[in-house]
Amino acid sequence: MLKRSFLLVFAVLALAAGAAEKTRRDVYVELTWCGGELEMFGIVEKYRLKFSPNFPGERAWLNGRWRDGGEGIALTTTLDGAGDLLRFGRSSSFPVNESIVTLLSFGWINAKGSSIFLFNLVRKRQIVPKVAAQARVVLYPGVETAFCTWSWLSVQKENNSSIRWVFAPWGAAPQDGLFLKLDIRKEDLAKIPEGASYDEAVLGEMFEAFKVPRDLTKAALKSSELQQWAARWKCVRLRFDMGWIGLDEILECELAALSLFLNRPELAPAVPELRRAYGSRLRRLAALLKLKFRSGTIPLEPLRRKERELAEFEKKYGPAEPRPRK
Repeated sequence: MLKRSFLLVFAVLALAAGAAEKTRRDVYVELTWCGGELEMFGIVEKYRLKFSPNFPGERAWLNGRWRDGGEGIALTTTLDGAGDLLRFGRSSSFPVNESIVTLLSFGWINAKGSSIFLFNLVRKRQIVPKVAAQARVVLYPGVETAFCTWSWLSVQKENNSSIRWVFAPWGAAPQDGLFLKLDIRKEDLAKIPEGASYDEAVLGEMFEAFKVPRDLTKAALKSSELQQWAARWKCVRLRFDMGWIGLDEILECELAALSLFLNRPELAPAVPELRRAYGSRLRRLAALLKLKFRSGTIPLEPLRRKERELAEFEKKYGPAEPRPRK
C-alpha cells in the first residue's frame, strides 16, 4: 500500500513538473522574410521581427548553432538592439586552393550597433551548397527551431559554382544548418504575465482585417487549417506592405483564404461579413486587372475569367459593393 502511494505521489509530481515546463507559446518572436538586397557581402535576405506584447526585451537572448557535419559553432546575441530586422546573408561560392568556400552571415546591423556572426561552408571543388531557409520562423522560450539548412550539389562547369537558394520547409528536422532558440531564464519567464498565444494573435490579426468578430478566434484555434492560412496571409501581407509584391497578389491570397473561411463551420456566424469581404476584394481585383490589360501588361483571358467570376458572384449574392448613385 505504501509503495503504491509512493508511486502515485511520484506520478503526480512528474505530471506537475511536465506541466510547469510546458512551452510558453504566449512569449515569442516571429521572423518573417520580407525581401532581399544585393550588398557588398552578397545577397542579404531580410527578416521582419515581431515580438509578443509581453516580450521581456533585454532579458531575452537569441541563441543559435551553425552545424555542418559536427558539433558546429554557437552564437549568442541580445535582440534588444536589433530593431525590427534580422539579416541572413550569403556570398557567392569562390575557390580557395582545392576547395569551394561559401560565406553565410546572420545577425543585425543598424544605427545603434551590430551583432553579426559569420560561418564558412567548405567543400572540394565543383561541390556547392543549396541553402534552404524558412520563410517564417516563430521562436518560443527553450525550443530550438531550424532556421535554414543546406545540401550539396555537384556542378560540371567551373563557372557554375554559385550558391543555390530556395525557400523550402522540411518535414523532419535537418541535421546540418542554422538552429535558433529563444533563451529566457526560468525565473524571468515566471514573472512574465500570461498573454494570447501566437496562434491566437495571428488569427485575431487576420480576422480584424476581414472584420470578423474576435470572439470567433477561440473556436478557430481548433482548426490547424485555419491557423496555416492565417500564417500564410500574414507572410503575404507583410511582403505587400514592404512593397515586394503587387496589390493583385495580396488580393488573390485573401480571396483564396476567404473562400476557405466561407465553408468553415467555426466561422458560420461571420458568413455575411466574410461574403462582403470576398465580394469587395473580387471587385477590386477585377478593376485592377482591367487597368493592367489596358496598359498591355496582361492578356485578355485573365481579365475575362475574373469578370465572369464577379458576375456569377453578384448574380448569386447581389452587388459586391454598393454602386454609386448617378
